Amino acid sequence: AAARADPDAQPMTDGELAQSFRPADLTAMRKRLGLSQSAFARRFQINLRTLQDWEQGRRAPEEIARAYLRVIAYDPNAVAAALEDGSA
Repeated sequence: AAARADPDAQPMTDGELAQSFRPADLTAMRKRLGLSQSAFARRFQINLRTLQDWEQGRRAPEEIARAYLRVIAYDPNAVAAALEDGSA
């Protein structure tokens, strides 16, 4: 009751929950792709330390990085191909 009465401790809306970052989701995606942290970081040009911080929950990716991670989850091969092409 005390938490619900606290204006700074209100539950997240469904929209906020949908946009929130869950480190376990990133770890699961990486494992689904069969990649180690270092291989995932190298393939998608993400700093390894940053990836480790995200997966351990020490830091959350900023909005643009979350968008990038969603694109990787949607079509990892297209992302990797685009990065290998390097013509952009």
